[in-house]
Amino acid sequence: MKRMTIVLAILAILTTGAMSARAQMIVDYRGHLWEETSITAVGLIQSLETPLTGDMLLNEYTWVMEDLVANPPLASMTSAGYVTLTGGRFSVYEDPSQNADYGVNPANATSPSTFQDGTLYLTGSFLTLTMWWDPVNKMGNFNGVISFDGGTHLAEVNPSVYKGWTFAGTTSNPYAAIPDGYFQAVDGQVFIAPVPTDEATWGEIKNMYADLD
Repeated sequence: MKRMTIVLAILAILTTGAMSARAQMIVDYRGHLWEETSITAVGLIQSLETPLTGDMLLNEYTWVMEDLVANPPLASMTSAGYVTLTGGRFSVYEDPSQNADYGVNPANATSPSTFQDGTLYLTGSFLTLTMWWDPVNKMGNFNGVISFDGGTHLAEVNPSVYKGWTFAGTTSNPYAAIPDGYFQAVDGQVFIAPVPTDEATWGEIKNMYADLD
């Protein structure tokens, strides 16, 4: 099975289509997703950055994205087009048991359960999310807005000031296997700057993300 990577990023933009040089990454994460009646994704946090705090040696930090409904469903598409994603939450968990296990053919006995059995560290809901998807070439991009509203570390992202974050990303195919039954691999980052959502082309999303290297 070929692997497809979704790069999920919350991007700081000063003006439409322009990436701020002051974009501040707070979370770096990777994982896998599947689609049934809704989209679910799970994975491991690779790093937590200021202002977020944590102990990556003592704890395992996991994330779950759930209850996102694609219209039309991704698996039903035969040609490229925009997809509206509604609902959905993105949550980070802190767990000293370090027991996350993808298993195969999710949902299963360990996924998503072992990715959400820790303390709820940070969580938010998607306010808007739109995806452009090309099922033939297995690539696309998406953007929207997420608003954090809960978790033990919510105060560290100052929700009284930051009401929402631009959520954007791209898809590609890096030719590696993913666990059986998962639809795509996920690799992304979260940035701490609130801006309105705006549809973007594949090239625009790639250029914005490249500015963060």
